[in-house]
Amino acid sequence: MGDLIISIIVIGILLLFIIFCIHKIVLSLSLKSKQREGKKQNNAKVFIVAKHMSGLPLAEQSLCNVLLCEDKIIIKNVKNDSIYNLSIEKILDVNIKSEEEIQTNYTSSIGGAVGGAVLFGPLGAMIGGRRKKKVDKICHSYLIFTYNNEKENKYDYISFDVTNNFKAHKFVDYFSKNCKKNTITEL
Repeated sequence: MGDLIISIIVIGILLLFIIFCIHKIVLSLSLKSKQREGKKQNNAKVFIVAKHMSGLPLAEQSLCNVLLCEDKIIIKNVKNDSIYNLSIEKILDVNIKSEEEIQTNYTSSIGGAVGGAVLFGPLGAMIGGRRKKKVDKICHSYLIFTYNNEKENKYDYISFDVTNNFKAHKFVDYFSKNCKKNTITEL
């Protein structure tokens, strides 16, 4: 009798695990279908999903769809469907920097959070303000859009965590090949 109860419990657990796996697969396929639809609908050249780090009125780590279109970058918050457009004409630079590169750049200039903020906006300040001791071995990479914020008469940054997102380099490649390089001058 005890063996029968244990068998029923094990079979129940296996069934729950199988149902959970099927549910995750269906959600994943649904998300990929929505992504393809969004890419087609906006005639996007490149499409990635990345975590927002700074530069938009979104929480840090908010999951976003980032689309490269002919004349703009479209950023959609996955959770609440808010949409932000960044005109290609306003973009001064697109690059991918590792956490170590950002750390090196601001340490060699002014130092600490202030120097990081000068070079890479809020993302640089966040990384610059961290303690120097590294505990994890994960090398984070950030896609950084530098653009001319004409409303506030300054340069601004929008950044995304693109660690292990190999498509993110397509944004940098597209910008370097197809967009005129604007020079950063003091505003």
